[in-house]
Amino acid sequence: MRTPVHLLVTTVLLVSVSAARAQIDSPPPALMGQSSYHLYSVPFAQTGGNRAFFACTNTTSQAIRVGVEGFSSAGGAAVNDASATSLNVAPSGTVLFGDPAVGLSVNSALGG
Repeated sequence: MRTPVHLLVTTVLLVSVSAARAQIDSPPPALMGQSSYHLYSVPFAQTGGNRAFFACTNTTSQAIRVGVEGFSSAGGAAVNDASATSLNVAPSGTVLFGDPAVGLSVNSALGG
C-alpha cells in the first residue's frame, strides 16, 4: 500500500524567533530555538520498507541549521520533530537525513 507523505525541508539563519508546529501550509517550526524558513517541499509516496533520504549541502560561508519535517497525506501536524532531528551544517558541508538502512549512514534519523 502506498502512503503519500510530504516533507518540508527547513533551514535557519542565526536569528532567534519561535514558530508553531502545524500543518504543511503554516510557518515552519523553530529549529533549536532559531527561526527557520521553508526552502523546499518534496512530495513522495512511501511503500513498505522503502525509505526516503535527503542530502542537504550548505552553500553559504556561514554554518546553518537544517531540518526536515514530514507530513502525512491526511494533513495535520508533522509526523516527526524537525527541531530534535535538525543539524548544524558547516560551510560547504553536507548532511544526510533519513532512517538508517543497509549500506547508508545517516547523520540524523527522521523517524515518524
